[in-house]
Amino acid sequence: MPTRLPTFLENPPSAIGKRAPDGHPAPLRTSVPVYYWETQEARLKTLLTAFFLTSLIAVAADIRRDEAKKPLVLESQGSFFVGGETKTVNAPTPNGGTVESSITINQMYVQYQTPPGGEKHVPVAMVHGCCLSS
Repeated sequence: MPTRLPTFLENPPSAIGKRAPDGHPAPLRTSVPVYYWETQEARLKTLLTAFFLTSLIAVAADIRRDEAKKPLVLESQGSFFVGGETKTVNAPTPNGGTVESSITINQMYVQYQTPPGGEKHVPVAMVHGCCLSS
């Protein structure tokens, strides 16, 4: 018993709706144009490429998630001030008097973290303002 072809191969788009000549039991079959198969092949290649890329992205995300579980390791960290001028001012008090006090102005507060092997090029990130980045 011969194997039956799938419907879309048995009746390609160009043959659908055409009637068989008188005396023929089956619908008229015509050859499928080459461009039809080229189009189907292009669609299949696109579908397989999309599936492959989606799988690749999923695997890469899984590997990246495992890497993110590693702890942050620092060689050193700390903070310091750079520059600045000390000014003496007479500050008012609640009872109406003044108190001589000093204030430091025009300085830069620096926080740093150095990764292991940080003696190589280390990127520098600067944020303006004191204590705004903590």
